[in-house]
Amino acid sequence: MSAVSKLMHQCSLLEKQFVSLLPDFRVICLDEADSTNRVLMREFREAPAPAFCIANTQTDGYGQRGREWISNSDSLTFSLLLHCPLPLHRIDGLTQIIALCLINSLKVFSDQCFTVKWPNDVYFDGSKVAGILVESLQYSDEDAWLIIGVGLNVMSADQDKKTFLSDDFEAEFVQFTDFTMINEFLVLFASHVNNLLRQFTDNTFANYLSEYASMDYFSLGEKVIVYDNGQPLHAIYQGVNKVGELMVDIDGSLKYYRNGSVSIRPLV
Repeated sequence: MSAVSKLMHQCSLLEKQFVSLLPDFRVICLDEADSTNRVLMREFREAPAPAFCIANTQTDGYGQRGREWISNSDSLTFSLLLHCPLPLHRIDGLTQIIALCLINSLKVFSDQCFTVKWPNDVYFDGSKVAGILVESLQYSDEDAWLIIGVGLNVMSADQDKKTFLSDDFEAEFVQFTDFTMINEFLVLFASHVNNLLRQFTDNTFANYLSEYASMDYFSLGEKVIVYDNGQPLHAIYQGVNKVGELMVDIDGSLKYYRNGSVSIRPLV
């Protein structure tokens, strides 16, 4: 039985741990789901309330720009349904801070050195270990409801590496020092993100700039390729600004990009 399969048998324990830190959350553990994001979309239509969903197998998962995200029982696929007390246009840099929250939560249970790759990925040793997808369900001029989906490659010391992400990147794996602590990791991450949203202000990402720079996958001045709607552009990496925008120099001109149809890769 895989580590994640074992986790599913500990759902009652997971629920108890959520109650201790996040008593308002509904916890949903599934053996199989089309996608944990879609499960929470349906939950939202029934009753808008904070929720956490994890699935042993995700049969129709998706990532940024609609890419397929195939997962099996050796991965962690989970989502959070959360209320944001700010409108969408005032939560600049949210995805990037969530990536930092994920890294900081992982570092409590793993001694690996992770980096964050703009806009929504976590890397280890040059390869992808996790992806984050933030989707808005309902929004107004005052607030929003969001789903935050995470796919995380995990393995124990006695497992062989198996690449199962259908992304364009070679996959790496998080090695937890103790697999019995996965539940604690999940609750810790959920708590970090929940607190982040409750305390978010217009200038929140500016407070994370130095931390982001210390965990940045790219180096300032590095040659990269920016894919803008599939169009490859050669550029020089200039970091991320105080609202979470990607900054690159293209032919001597500084360009700014937000999340969405844009991705960035090293020039190799």
